[in-house]
Amino acid sequence: MANNRKRITEEEIRRLYYEEDLNFRQISEKVGYTAEHIRRLSKKYGLDRKSCVDVNFFKKDSPEFYYVLGLWSADGWVDGSGRIGIELADKQVIDWLASAISYKNSISVRKRGVNSNKTYSIRFQDETVRNVFKEYGISNKKKPEVAARDVPSEYFKDFVRGLFDGDGCAFMGKRHGRLDSYLYRFDISNKSKPFLSQVFERMKLCVDLGGLRVVESKTPTGRPFYRLATTRVGDIARIAEWLYEDSSSFCLTRKKDIMYKIHERDKFLRGVA
Repeated sequence: MANNRKRITEEEIRRLYYEEDLNFRQISEKVGYTAEHIRRLSKKYGLDRKSCVDVNFFKKDSPEFYYVLGLWSADGWVDGSGRIGIELADKQVIDWLASAISYKNSISVRKRGVNSNKTYSIRFQDETVRNVFKEYGISNKKKPEVAARDVPSEYFKDFVRGLFDGDGCAFMGKRHGRLDSYLYRFDISNKSKPFLSQVFERMKLCVDLGGLRVVESKTPTGRPFYRLATTRVGDIARIAEWLYEDSSSFCLTRKKDIMYKIHERDKFLRGVA
C-alpha cells in the first residue's frame, strides 16, 4: 500500500457504509483500497453486517410471507453454516421474490447442460431470517412438516400456492386416440412424506377433494420421493378456485393458466355456462 495514500477514517467508512449504503467493494473502488482492507477496517470499527434483504418482511405475518415460506419449503435451503438460498426455473417468480424481500445482490443465473433450461437463484446470510425459517422446520435438518402444521389457517392457501409454484405441476392434454377425451393432473412433489401428509390433511379441511392422495414415486436413479396428486378434473377445478380466490395475490402465471383451463373444462363437462 502506498505511503502517500490518504488514510480512511472511521467516520468516513461509517458514512459510506451506512449513509451512502455502499458495500465493501464499492467503498474500496471509491477510496482506493482493496475490499479486503475495507473488510478488516469494518471489523476494527465494529460495523454491523448489513443484511441484503428486508428482514422485516420475514418478521410479520402476511400472504406474501407465507407464499415465500411455501417456496422455500419446496425449493429452498438453509445450510449448516447459515447460508440461505433458493433456486427456481421460473424467472417470473424469482424476480417477484427479489422485489418482495428487497434483495440487494445479483440474481445468479446458470445452465447445467446444453439441453437444460436456465435456473435462477438467490443466496444470502442473515441470522434473523435463518431463525424465522428454523421455527418452521426449514434448516440444515429440514423438517418442513413443521411449516405445514404451523402456518395460520388464514394464510394456508398462500403457503400451498407457494409450494405449488415452487415444485408443483398442472397438466391437461388430449388422450391419445380418443375423441374429445382429456387427461388431467395436479401434483406437488417433495422428499418428505410426513410433510405432504400434513398438507393433504389440511387441504381436505379447505376444499372438497375426493381423489387427492399422497403417492410414492422414484427418480430416474431410483431414489424415492412423494407426490400430493389427483387426476380428477373436479378436484383440480376446486383447488383452482381455492388457490386463486384472491386475484391480487401473486402466483406463477403459466401454472394458473393451466389450472383455469382445467376449471373451464370442468364447467363444460358439468354443463355450467
